[in-house]
Amino acid sequence: MNRGRQGSNAERELRKIVKEKGFIVIRSAGSLATDIVAIMPRPPSKPDVIFFEVKSTKAKTMKMTGGHGSREQLEELHKMASQWIPVVIAVKWMGRGRIWETYIIRRNDKRTFFKEGEGVPLDTYLEDY
Repeated sequence: MNRGRQGSNAERELRKIVKEKGFIVIRSAGSLATDIVAIMPRPPSKPDVIFFEVKSTKAKTMKMTGGHGSREQLEELHKMASQWIPVVIAVKWMGRGRIWETYIIRRNDKRTFFKEGEGVPLDTYLEDY
């Protein structure tokens, strides 16, 4: 399977998982910033919104300045986080149980390297909502 198709499949899978948790989900494929916007309705207060950048890899590490994403894309995610916008990189680690982990991009966070096992499991992250 080519990288583009693998990425699109991962985006659709994440969309389904997040939607099953009660979120309204918008997939913005081909975007430069984030792939999925998830909105948790909270009547009568403001809704919670999460911006997901979706990645999938067979490697045990992912570097966002090479084959898994561009430096410009990562800079855009950091810019969003610096404005208090919740940004999460969701990684599907392929080949070892096909697990999903989340990596929250925080203000002043300049990470470019993400390692399997160091993220928060997707289900655990979504339970907080």
